[in-house]
Amino acid sequence: MNINDATLIKGEKYQYLLFENKLYRLRPTFMEKLDLFIKAIQRKGSALIINRLDMPSFCANVLDIISNEISIDADLETLREFEPIPLITNLYIDLDQDNVIFAKLVFNYDDIEINALEEKQTDIYRNVRDELIAKNLIHKYFEAEDKENLQYVIYNNDLIIRLYNEGLNELAKYMHIYVSDRFKQIVRKTPTIRIGVRVDNSLLDLSIDAEDFPLNELKGILETYKSQKKYYRLKDGTFLNLEDETIKEFLELTEGLDLEFEDDNIYEVNVPRYYALYLDNIFKTGKGIKSERDNSFKEIVRDLRNVDDTAFAVPTHLKDVLRNYQKTGFRWLKTLSFYGFGGILADDMGLGKTIQIIALIDSYISENPNYHPSLVVCPASLILNWEMEFNKFAPNIKVLSIMGPLETREELISKINDYHVIITSYDYLKRDIALYRDYAFMYHIIDEAQYIKNHLTQNARSVKRITSNLRFALTGTPIENNLAEIWSIFDFILPGFLHSYPKFNKDYELPIVRDKNEDKLNKLKRLVTPFILRRLKRDVLKELPPKTETVLYTKLDGEQKKLYLANLALIKKEITEKLNISGFNQNRMMILSMLTRLRQLCCDPRLFYDNYNGESAKLEMCLELLETSIQSGHKILLFSQFTSMLAIIREELDKRNISYYILQGSTPKEERLRLVEKFNNDDTKVFLISLKAGGTGLNLVSADVVIHYDPWWNVSAENQATDLTHRIGQTQTVQVYKLITKDTIEEKILHLQEAKQKLVDSIIVEDDGIITRMTNEEILSLFD
Repeated sequence: MNINDATLIKGEKYQYLLFENKLYRLRPTFMEKLDLFIKAIQRKGSALIINRLDMPSFCANVLDIISNEISIDADLETLREFEPIPLITNLYIDLDQDNVIFAKLVFNYDDIEINALEEKQTDIYRNVRDELIAKNLIHKYFEAEDKENLQYVIYNNDLIIRLYNEGLNELAKYMHIYVSDRFKQIVRKTPTIRIGVRVDNSLLDLSIDAEDFPLNELKGILETYKSQKKYYRLKDGTFLNLEDETIKEFLELTEGLDLEFEDDNIYEVNVPRYYALYLDNIFKTGKGIKSERDNSFKEIVRDLRNVDDTAFAVPTHLKDVLRNYQKTGFRWLKTLSFYGFGGILADDMGLGKTIQIIALIDSYISENPNYHPSLVVCPASLILNWEMEFNKFAPNIKVLSIMGPLETREELISKINDYHVIITSYDYLKRDIALYRDYAFMYHIIDEAQYIKNHLTQNARSVKRITSNLRFALTGTPIENNLAEIWSIFDFILPGFLHSYPKFNKDYELPIVRDKNEDKLNKLKRLVTPFILRRLKRDVLKELPPKTETVLYTKLDGEQKKLYLANLALIKKEITEKLNISGFNQNRMMILSMLTRLRQLCCDPRLFYDNYNGESAKLEMCLELLETSIQSGHKILLFSQFTSMLAIIREELDKRNISYYILQGSTPKEERLRLVEKFNNDDTKVFLISLKAGGTGLNLVSADVVIHYDPWWNVSAENQATDLTHRIGQTQTVQVYKLITKDTIEEKILHLQEAKQKLVDSIIVEDDGIITRMTNEEILSLFD
């Protein structure tokens, strides 16, 4: 066939050849390889004539390609004369004295060497195609050409690692690679790290043997590790693989302990003894670090992990009083005390945290005739409650409650050393803190530790200024709103354990809350878990009756609905205008006050409009629920955060001759205890309680129905209120009702409570919610 007598036809999918009225479909590879060759012949209109000097190139770049698609009719011996010398490509990689990676690319034709960056004329045929492939690959992995030294270079650390991990394998397919010993060792092998631990009084002596790991560069390595880089380049030019398990374990250890190494002391460090369990956990769960621990260290770990096996005896007169889980709590407190550690007793409300502390202090006093007094700081409403509990369960302990006017408190403080236990409130303590300067206590106990959740407040600062040997915090809610709260409590019980707040915020709070970093979350759990004892009623009080929660919905109607929608529209308009002028932060308090207005309208419009005479859907539902519950023989706790709402309900109860007590913030401490005692022993049906005034420290087990009239941002406050009755001593199923006005701000608060629960569960396994720390978007969405 003479190709000039044929016609090429390009179809949509295939190409065809028309020759002598016959149509031939061509293979795709046929045209890929012969397209240019055929077109050249057709343009010429006759046979192509190849210059003898061009024959090597023609054989290599044309005949070799098309020979698999068509038959070649030629004198093979003649063609062999023109076969090109085969190309051998070599790449030589090394580091210079400044740790810059450089490489020379050399093309070899027998004994002729040609540097890829050299402009060199030769008489031999050069395999231009394969040379170009090699050059393109080099440009893929190298940053620049150093034409003066005829070499390619890499300065960027990430590109060096890319060459090491990926580039060498790809380049090896097209060339021979020769690397220097320095380049072979540019990524360090897994180091061998051995750590010896010895207990030295209140410290742990660590001896660190880190073969091939430069401890004096640890600061830079940690910063790179925190930024989630995979490699760190050392001063000698080599790289550490930060994803290596041994290195990751060691970096977690050094970061958790906040270790710093100096050039002149890089193998011996001391850390506080309270890091024992953290260290042991890394040694046991990790696979890379080899450890040697002395018997004292093993004993600390064993005792803290198995407190029930310790030899600490419960005070004789409390053996038949304490439940088994309370005895475990007592031994946990004693074990921490024995080793000089503080802790957080975070049992569910109603599980008897007070009596466990009483047992601890009783045990200490009986064992130490030359005792130091202990200090209990609690909300003012609980001072007398603590005093009564000591008198009931440990009448041998001399208790001094510091309260009353300043002159009285000054006189009482002067007698501190005459008593075993001193009880005062957060408010009194911050006012009297200067008077405590010369006193030292054995135990410093803070009850309802969420009172120091903000480390910048005077509450937090004053309790941390007290001199004491050991500190314990009691709370059912170690985290309410953010991780800064758990830092503040740990700053009280174990100062320095979670380092400074700026460091904690940088290393844990921001990565966990903002970046959802699971590794940081797990690391924080490993740190804090040994010092938090948290038991739930459902786990330890199998005999405690169940608690049933029901959400009851009502809908706005009539004039109340019109008022709500009108206010919602006005608020939306006002907020939009304010935000356009001065931004969100300057208007945050105004926005929250508007949210309060909407919540008041849901409860009863009279909370905002004095002259309102219309209906209130929720009040009607509440009164029906009260009457039904009373008729069924129940006693009810009714909570609202609006004292003015309690006043309205009070009027309605008076109209219906329903007996009740009322407790709010203005109720004196002595009166609170008297009301609780009366309600638990008489036939009064309803106890109206301000949520914030009565959320803690009271025992109201005679009630078996709880009504939350309005939802609060922080679900933990509601849970604590419920636990005033769902606690030890309760014999009946507790029914909890939450009254919610549908399609309003209240329903959004309910959903927000549920959404904010996740973070707390991830830190303390079981706990209460984080509600009040809302983002701008969350707050604005409440007005949708």
